[in-house]
Amino acid sequence: MINRKTVNIFQLILLFASLLSGKSSLAQINGSLFMNTTNFYAQINNPSYFRTDKATAFSVAGFAGLSFVNQGNFKISEAITLNYAGNPVIDFTHFYENSKEENIIRQDVTVPVLYAGLPLNDGYFHFYYNENVTVVSGIRKEALAFLSNGNLLVEYHNFSSEEIRLSGLGYREFAFGYAKPLNDLLNVGLRAKLLFGSAQADTRSWDYGVEASADGDSVTLIAGGTGQLMLPLPFNLRADNSILSVDTDGAFQKYLNAYQNPGFAFDLGFNYSKGDQHFFSAALRDLGAIWFRNQSFNVAQDESLVFTGFDLVSAIRYPEEGEFDNPGELVRIIKEDIRDVYQPVVSEAKYLYWMPVKSVLHYHYQYSSRHLLGVTSQMAFQRRNFRSVFTFSAQQKWLNFSVFENVNLLGINGVTLGGGFQYEGEYAQVFVATDNLVAIYHPAANKTFSLNFGICFLLNHKKEVNEDNLKPERGKVSPYLPFYEHKK
Repeated sequence: MINRKTVNIFQLILLFASLLSGKSSLAQINGSLFMNTTNFYAQINNPSYFRTDKATAFSVAGFAGLSFVNQGNFKISEAITLNYAGNPVIDFTHFYENSKEENIIRQDVTVPVLYAGLPLNDGYFHFYYNENVTVVSGIRKEALAFLSNGNLLVEYHNFSSEEIRLSGLGYREFAFGYAKPLNDLLNVGLRAKLLFGSAQADTRSWDYGVEASADGDSVTLIAGGTGQLMLPLPFNLRADNSILSVDTDGAFQKYLNAYQNPGFAFDLGFNYSKGDQHFFSAALRDLGAIWFRNQSFNVAQDESLVFTGFDLVSAIRYPEEGEFDNPGELVRIIKEDIRDVYQPVVSEAKYLYWMPVKSVLHYHYQYSSRHLLGVTSQMAFQRRNFRSVFTFSAQQKWLNFSVFENVNLLGINGVTLGGGFQYEGEYAQVFVATDNLVAIYHPAANKTFSLNFGICFLLNHKKEVNEDNLKPERGKVSPYLPFYEHKK
C-alpha cells in the first residue's frame, strides 16, 4: 500500500529550474515519457531504463514512429505565406514586420529504424538503429531589412547582416546497451554507439555587407566567413575551387549509403528508487564525435567588390562604330564580378565533429497506485550554446492505460501545454505524446512543438499482478479457525 505522507519536493524543483538559463529550447523526447520505464523511447534516451517483466520488445520502421521537434522564436507562418493562388511562398516583407533582433529556428527528426530489447542474465540488452537529422538556422533583423526593402534606406548607407548561422547534421547510429540492477534501489546502464555521418554543414562568422563611399559614387560589396561542409554528393568545381554545381541525381540513395564517415559515442545513466514513492533518474548521451573524412570540405569566403555602376557610354553608340560594346555583354561582366564576391571556395579537409552532449534529469512521486507527479529537465550543450526544456508532468494510470499531461518551460521564452497516452497490452505497447496540444490544429502558427509516437511489439509478456487487475470476490470469510490434523 502506498504511503500518502506529504513530501516536500520544492527544493528538488528549484534545483532543476536553476539549470534553465538557455535562450532556446531542446527536447529530446516528451518529458512525461520518463515516468514510464517500460516506454522504449525512454529506454533509448536513458540506458538504465529496462523492463522488469522479462518480456522481449522489438519494433521496426513504420511502426516505431518518430520524434519530431520544431523550436524557434518565430512562427513558420510569419515567413511562409500563401499567395493569391493558394501556393506557399516566402514573404520577406511579412517576415521582417514580425521579426526579432535574431530569428532562430531549429528542427530535429529522429526515426527509429529498428529497436530490440531482451532480458539477458540478470539485466536487459538493448539494440537500436536510428536515423537522425537536425538543422539550426539564424538570421538577424538587419539582413531581413535588406531582403525585404530590396535597396537600402537613406539612413542605411552602410549595411552589415552580422552573423548568419546555419548548422545541420544528418547521421545514423547503431547502439548496443546493457542495463542491470546493482541492488534493490539502484539500476545502471551503459551504451556504446557506432555513428556514421551522412551530411553536415556549419558556418562561422558568416556575414554580408555594403559600404557606401563618402562621395556616394560607389559602394563596396563584402562577403566573408568560414565553415565546414560534407555532402554525400559529387561537387562540380570551377578553376578557383568555388562550387559550380552539385550533382543531385540519386541523392536519397547516396544519403542512405553514406558510411564513409565513422564515429563513436557512448551513453550512461542510472535510476534510483526509494520505496514505492520516489523515483529519480539521470543520463548523459552522445559523448563522442564523428570523423568526417570523405566528401568533406573547409569552406571560406573573403571577397569584396567596389561597384561604380555601369558605364553605358559605349553601349549607346551604333553597332558599326569601333568603340561600341554590347550592353548585354557589359551586364554579364558585372554579374560575373558580383557573383565572385558571394561564391565560397572549398578545399578538401578531414575534421572531427563533436556531438552535442545531451542530459536528462527526472524525478517523479507516486502519490497513489494510479497517480504520479513528475519533473524533468532536458539539456543540450554544443560549443557556447546551451539549450534546455523543463517539464512538469502528471500521470493517471488505470489497468494498462496511462494518460499524462505536461506543462513545459522552454528556456526563458515560452510555456506550452501538452499531453499524451500510453497503452500496453499483452502483445504491444502504443504511445503518443506532444508538448503543445494547440499545435496539432495549426503547427505552422506555433513557435515550438514536438511530437513523439510509436508502437513496440512484445513477446513472452506476462502481466504483473497488482491491485488494479485483481477482481474483487463476493464470498464471505469464515469466523472459525481452520482445523489442522497433526500427523504422527
